Amino acid sequence: MPTSSPELMSDTNHSQSQKCRLGHAFDQPCSKKRRLFKSENIFENWSRFAAWKTRNGKIDIDWAEVLDKGIMWDSGSYGGQPRCKFREENCAVLEIFIETKKQVVSFEDDMQFFTSSSDRLDNLAKAMNQAAGNACSNDISSLKKEVLEYTTVCMPDNKLNPPILHCDFKAERGFVDVQFAHLLCLIKNCDAFDSNPEG
Repeated sequence: MPTSSPELMSDTNHSQSQKCRLGHAFDQPCSKKRRLFKSENIFENWSRFAAWKTRNGKIDIDWAEVLDKGIMWDSGSYGGQPRCKFREENCAVLEIFIETKKQVVSFEDDMQFFTSSSDRLDNLAKAMNQAAGNACSNDISSLKKEVLEYTTVCMPDNKLNPPILHCDFKAERGFVDVQFAHLLCLIKNCDAFDSNPEG
């Protein structure tokens, strides 16, 4: 009686094992497979966009608000307000939401996933805020010698008080002086900062 060679038997066993694994995966409900896949990479495109947006000057975006107002706008739900009033009051965040739709290539597919659960939407906002915060921190920590020199041009005696030395390690430089803190302060918060720099 002919028998299969060990090589063929090994290949057959491997194929059967692989088939069993694939069969188990494909036997799962479609929604579950989508959840398993989404949980690995779902935030990547969104986080990259949030970081890019931060590095291009928008450092005070609340992504939870952007997503919330943007979804309301797209769904035609304006919280009891007339459409024009809602648009007027939320123009800035709606513009960011519209840009997000254009720049995040997986926007439409991902949104179906995120809007199916408030927890998922909250997690997306947290991931984007975290990415934006990391981008801001990374940019600040990479403070260069030239930046220190340019900054002191408009300072009294052309120096910071206390000084930040360019020869120090970047991690040790920090922003302990009031002048630099003022420059980093958001415009809308400058008056409050000037009235109480230590607050």
